[in-house]
Parts: sequence; C-alpha cells; structure tokens
Amino acid sequence: MNTVREQYERFPYPPLSRFALPRKNQGKTLSYEYGFELLTLNKSTDHFTHAGKRILVAGAGTFEPLLVAITHPLASEIIAIDFSQPSLDLLAKRIEFYKLTNLLLRPYKKTDLPQIKLLHQNIEALKEPFDYIIASNVLHHSANPSRLLNKLSSLLKPQGILRVVTYPKQSRIWMRMTSQWLKLNNITPSTPRLKQKAYQCISLLPPTHPIVSCFLSQPETNTETGIVDSFLNACENPLSPLELEQAAREAGLVLFAESQADTSKSEFLEKLCQKTKNLTKWEKLQILDDLLELCTNPVLWFIKQENKTNANTETLDFNKTTSHKNVLILSNEISPQTVFEQLQIKSKLEILLPSHVYYELSKGLKRAQLLLEKSNIEIKEMIQLLKEQVGQRVKGSFFGKPIPNLTIWEYDLEKILGTPKPWNKANWDNLELLLQDKLVVFHKNDQVYETTLWESIQKLQLYFVYNENF
Repeated sequence: MNTVREQYERFPYPPLSRFALPRKNQGKTLSYEYGFELLTLNKSTDHFTHAGKRILVAGAGTFEPLLVAITHPLASEIIAIDFSQPSLDLLAKRIEFYKLTNLLLRPYKKTDLPQIKLLHQNIEALKEPFDYIIASNVLHHSANPSRLLNKLSSLLKPQGILRVVTYPKQSRIWMRMTSQWLKLNNITPSTPRLKQKAYQCISLLPPTHPIVSCFLSQPETNTETGIVDSFLNACENPLSPLELEQAAREAGLVLFAESQADTSKSEFLEKLCQKTKNLTKWEKLQILDDLLELCTNPVLWFIKQENKTNANTETLDFNKTTSHKNVLILSNEISPQTVFEQLQIKSKLEILLPSHVYYELSKGLKRAQLLLEKSNIEIKEMIQLLKEQVGQRVKGSFFGKPIPNLTIWEYDLEKILGTPKPWNKANWDNLELLLQDKLVVFHKNDQVYETTLWESIQKLQLYFVYNENF
C-alpha cells in the first residue's frame, strides 16, 4: 500500500460505525451562514442564506457530508467527492440509516435532507462552480497542495467561500518523528495486529520520551485506522502558514477568519504579547507554528478575490559548523571521504552527530526570530511568555496530567539554535561504501543494529533526540 487512494480504500476514515449519526447542532461551525458571520462580524446575516446554494464536500470520507446536509437542508445540491469507494459506501449506508431513523421517529415529517450526490473520482474532474466548498484535511494529503488549493479556488463562484481544515507543519514535528520511529521498526499498515505492535514499538522508548508522549496523547491510537491515518499516512505534506499564504494569493483567495481553538488562532499571539500587533495573521500563525503552539488543526475561511497577486516567501537555511582536534561534527559541510580519511589516520576520533530533530526545531526558531524582530521581541522573551501563560500540554491518555517534552520551552534553546545541518542519507550511504562493513553501530545497551548504516543512525537519533556523542 503506497498511495493515499489505496490507504483510504483499505482504511475508510473516520472509522465510525455505520450507525453513528451527527449530534444535534454538531455542524453549526461549518455552516454557510456561520462563515458569513465571521466574514461580516455581524450576527444579523439573514440575507446570507444557504438556500439554493450548491455545496462541495471535498474528500468526503464516511461522515462529514451527512453533517453538512443536515446543516444545509435548503441547499440546491450537495456534492460529496472522494476517491475511496469504501468510504463512499459507508457514507451512503449512513445516509440511508439517518433517513430510516427519521422515518421511524418522525413518521409524519419529511426527512430534511437536500439532494446529496456521491462522486467516486478525483477533484480535478470537477468543472461546475460552487457557492461553498468544504475541504477538511485534504490539502496536506496531496503531493502538490498549492495546485489543489488553486483547483478548489477555480471551482468557487464569485463571492464564494472556502473552508479549509489543514495540518500545521512545524507543530507536528513529534507526529512525524513518531511516524519515523514506527516505520524504522517495521510497523506498516499491513502489520498483523497493528495496534498491539505499534504500542509495543512505542514501549521500547523511555516513558518520558517525546515520541511516547506524542503517541499516547492522540485519541486516534484507539483504532488501527486512526494509527494509519495519524502516523503511517501514505502522504503527509502540509504547507507552513507562510507557504499557505503564498498559495492562497496565487489562487486568488483572501483569508478572512480562523475558527480553530482559541489558543491556536493568530490573534492569540497578540493576546500573549501586544508587541506583535503589527504582524499579519499569517506571520502570527507562522510564529505559533514554529514555536510548536498550533496544537489544533487550523480552520481557515477564504473568499475569492478579483485579482491574483504573487508573493515571495523567504526560504531560510542556517548551517553552522565547528571543529576540534579529535572531534568531528558530521554537519552538511563534512564529506564522507573526509570522515573515512580521518578514521584511517586517528586512533581515537570522537564523532558528534548533530540531532536531526534539533536541526528541524532550529529552522523554525530562527524563522520565528526573524518575524519577531519586526516587533522588537527576542525569541527568549516569547518562549518565556509561553512557559508562564500556556504551560505544558494537558490532554488525551494522560488523563489531565501534563504531557512531558512536547513544548519548545522544555528544551535547551541555545543547543537547538547551535545545531548544524546533519548528514543526509546519501552521505551515510557513501560512508558505508567506503568503510566496506568495517563499522558496526550499536546502542549504548550493546544492542547491535544489523540494518543499513543510515537506518541505524536514524533509530539512534530518534531514540536519544538530544545531541549525543557516539
């Protein structure tokens, strides 16, 4: 299984019983009227009604289109599109069960559902325009999210609105590290007794390890489908806030509101520190993301604009390297040939492996610092505010207890910022060829790794997380 289509055909999402139905008023925050309330900041929006509107639910899944239909009983048509036929089959059964339930409980009242059309095809095939498009957790499962956003925009009528739910990027770093750990230990969607094996794999790490915290704090780990969707997804490719801003501009879209959890909204940064008032919504979201504080998926509301404009998002790359007489830091500037030669001439050579995780964190912190400089704020000051006013995560399987090691302030800031760019797979593969199996990588408890050198290093990096000498 190696494509998103194959994944969702095997694991329809969300993994709910066909008898699970929406709760009363559950869909209020994704209604067309609610979107215009956010747009106009006026609760009197009677002239903005969904009556007669054409609505698209992109990446339909097994549940959301029914919720949308119940919330928009006067819509002219609701199109639910998905490339997973099993998902659409479950959705169809759920819709029929809803109608049957209504018939039995309210036999004298007409079922209040508009026409719902289920399409088993790719979004690219759609041509007719829509008044309202809902795209929940779709963009980040695309190989080219910018292109997909542009396609969704092209399907909007003038003054049409688009509601997007998408993953944050930097804030999901521990989700990605957890995914890597599972995969490096041969946990795949095809693993027999997947849930049990995944929990066993996580238990190999120390109890306070951030990967353990991340895995246990996710309610998705209650099912195999949830584990696959969260940690073994065939494609997870989210855009950062600034990348998403550029993609939206190129698609002719203007962000007018956010409706995720309050502490993950751009305005929260301003509440945290008034100095950031001069920053744009996108810049504030980028800072929150880089500081690992986008803890819920952003829910972004767009409206189509007349003229498209291009924006250039600055790409940042920070490389540092240091060297000592008998210490070799395997940064990106050191070649495999150099390492090989040093190993030949020195009887004792200490090799420092820069932390892959710290390097990823450093890129975010440095980007956040550049943005905060516009408001004359030091990164240390902002992180201290987060420590004092937000604190640790409290969620999930920890039963209300603080979840350790998932917030940026729990780490050594100077150590993160000083981390050079580590070696990539090509460098380790080249070194392995030069050494001709003369190097054995082992864990501190003397457990020998018999995989490739690159896979061994990845496991060690994820196990220790912090900069370690080997």
